[in-house]
Amino acid sequence: LGAPWCFATVELMNKINLVDDTLDAFGLHGSGGIAGAILTGIFAVEDGLIYSGSFELLGKQIAGALAGVAFSAVGTAIIVGAMKLLLKLRIPEEQEVGGIDQHTHGESYHSPIKKYPAGGRMTESESEESDAVC
Repeated sequence: LGAPWCFATVELMNKINLVDDTLDAFGLHGSGGIAGAILTGIFAVEDGLIYSGSFELLGKQIAGALAGVAFSAVGTAIIVGAMKLLLKLRIPEEQEVGGIDQHTHGESYHSPIKKYPAGGRMTESESEESDAVC
């Protein structure tokens, strides 16, 4: 159940494209951890919802998952806030569009066949075009 959940979350995050998460860290690790915590409350042999009929463990698991989300959000906000005070968080747009690897190291990491826009994600039409070339 966890793998399809993570896959669906990654697909959804890539479609709504509100967060620059090139490595799909939230879709895989964040949503996977939340799903695992909740599913433990459902399937645990001793106190899980299915085996005991009690919502007690499920409630605790949901509360724990929400506490983890809150802790991560607050911790991330503190770290990003401190970083904003000390350094720039974004590279200049012309470097981003041209590729930061090319600018910094003089070489490109990505395949020359696949072209990534400034946000780092290929659109479906670009993906289909690169698949046709391969």
